[in-house]
Amino acid sequence: MSRIIAPQDRKLFRGAVYAVASGAADIALALGVEKLKDTGYGGLPQRSRGGLNDLYWSNMSAPGSFAQLASAYQEKHRVSKQDLKQAMAHISVKSHDNGAKNPKAHLRKPITEEQVLNAPMIAEPLGLFDCCGVLMDRRVPL
Repeated sequence: MSRIIAPQDRKLFRGAVYAVASGAADIALALGVEKLKDTGYGGLPQRSRGGLNDLYWSNMSAPGSFAQLASAYQEKHRVSKQDLKQAMAHISVKSHDNGAKNPKAHLRKPITEEQVLNAPMIAEPLGLFDCCGVLMDRRVPL
């Protein structure tokens, strides 16, 4: 086993251990993955379509949720879109610079503010470098 991160990981691992210990299995694999919600195809039609929940659930991905928070901050504090993007770019550049100094960091390449400001939009106002590259690192215990 290399690492257990979240409580649900413990359940996966415990189930694999119990399966082998009880003799129900000779070998067990416990695996966890995480994927951002796709914002394209919404699935098959449901009876609830057209309600207020559609407005809420349409943004239930990490970038969508944090984009709503960033927009609310911008509105509440009367920050211009350009100033907000500049501030977020500064944070991304600083974080990547720190990652470049850490041999164990996931992202170890420095970036420039220009790269951040010109990066593709993920969820307005968040661009590519404003979002997390990997949500979780899950290793497979065998």
